[in-house]
Amino acid sequence: MPRMQLTRDERRECQLLRSIGWKYQQIHEKTGFSQHQIQYACTSPATPTKRSGRPPTLSQAQIEDLIGYVCMSARNRRLSFQQLAEELDFGVGRKAIRAALVKEGFHRRLAMRKPPISERNRVIRLQWAQEHLNWTQAQWNSILWTDETWITGGRHTRTWVTQRAGEEWDPTCIVEKHQ
Repeated sequence: MPRMQLTRDERRECQLLRSIGWKYQQIHEKTGFSQHQIQYACTSPATPTKRSGRPPTLSQAQIEDLIGYVCMSARNRRLSFQQLAEELDFGVGRKAIRAALVKEGFHRRLAMRKPPISERNRVIRLQWAQEHLNWTQAQWNSILWTDETWITGGRHTRTWVTQRAGEEWDPTCIVEKHQ
């Protein structure tokens, strides 16, 4: 299976062979690269060009400070991009804060909700799980599972947090749900 990308030297080799009149099929037979790789190598520059566009507004040190601040506490994770811009006072707006965080893999997501668990309940649940660890499928099928529904007051709004992929269950990204 061919590699996805060719190296700079391989792209230059394709360009050289093409410039002396070789057809894509001949280059394919000599190099073993796919037709698509050869076509791309011949129509694009061999060496990468400098990235176009506006340079980032925040320095790398400011971005590291921003990430440290966001990850420091649950309160900071819940701040909007505008609130982060106001609190950190880097002299930039919410768009620069958002762009820096997105570039580092952060996104705004709904906070996971889970009920708090006491240490006593945690021990009881672990003991129950260990006792039933080796049950067969037939034993599990013989149990009738029920659930209760509660209608309560309290929070009825969604909470947004700034997090990276995989941080859904980080304690600073969770909202406790009381029943």
